[in-house]
Amino acid sequence: MGKNRILYLATKSPLKLITKIIIAFANDYLQKQDLFYGGCLKDYVKSWQKYGAPVHIIHIITGYRIPFQRVPSLINHKLLNKYQTPTSAAMSKQIIDLKKQNILVPAPPTPSFVCPMFLVKKSDSSDRPIFNLKNLNQYLIEFKFKLINMHRIPDFLQKGDWAIKIDLTQAYFHIPIAQSHHPYLRVLYKMENAVEPELLQITSLPFGLSSAPVTFAMISNWIAQVFRNRGMRVIVYLDDFLIVNQKKHVLADQAAEAVRILSTLGWTVNFKKSVLIPTQVLEYLGVTWDLSRNLKLFPVEKRLRTQSKIKRIMILNQWNLKDAQSMLGTLNFASFAIPRGRLHCR
Repeated sequence: MGKNRILYLATKSPLKLITKIIIAFANDYLQKQDLFYGGCLKDYVKSWQKYGAPVHIIHIITGYRIPFQRVPSLINHKLLNKYQTPTSAAMSKQIIDLKKQNILVPAPPTPSFVCPMFLVKKSDSSDRPIFNLKNLNQYLIEFKFKLINMHRIPDFLQKGDWAIKIDLTQAYFHIPIAQSHHPYLRVLYKMENAVEPELLQITSLPFGLSSAPVTFAMISNWIAQVFRNRGMRVIVYLDDFLIVNQKKHVLADQAAEAVRILSTLGWTVNFKKSVLIPTQVLEYLGVTWDLSRNLKLFPVEKRLRTQSKIKRIMILNQWNLKDAQSMLGTLNFASFAIPRGRLHCR
């Protein structure tokens, strides 16, 4: 089924057909995941303008300019070998993938600001590449802002609500970096069998840039307002949208409409992480929400993981500062969803 045809039917169909359409669209879309490329939003500017995107949003999606407080000096990359990213099989795989997606591209041998890369494990045990931009961040304007957290959700939800959530794939990397700022986002990396390291530059908004969260929140909050203007009850945390409604069939319509809008704007929806069929039990921001019983629960996987951490500490009968910070952070988070949790934490 063609993508445009699916999107059209999804806005005109009853609940059962909408469910089938969403599943068909997801399967079709998953087969096209390799079509994603870094900075792709710049090719959808007309769509954003049709939805009434303000000028500052258009400026971001056409080429984000790093908000420097003072501009750092650029240096000959041959003098920056100490900032070279360490070679490993896992890192080489990530570099290859990032190059295929046009997130990393070969850079001309001009003066550069080089940053190393490292990997962190995601919840599904896969690797997430992070650019160590600590040195660059010293030159940026500091933005103070607050993202929503799980404490906002109870006031947003109503007993008996149905819910869906939409997650975006590689959300930050959809936003292009202005070409004139590419020299400030460069990487030196040598593949296992290479003689010399290769100079690469980042073409899209990277994890690790201190201004990235506030910039992305600005965009996703505007999208959430587009949804609200179409009658949706929605809350968003960066790239994670939660949409609710008291009527299941209305929410199914809204889920299809939301996916259509995101696709039209150039976003790649993560169908594996999204929940597009209306449900009354949903995990969002690390908490399980039971909307039929008006309850919040600490997810089973997190509970088992926390119990394992506690047992390990008790067996060793010791912990270091890092272990203490991790454990206390976990218990503080869990106290929100566990009855009398704050009391038990004291």
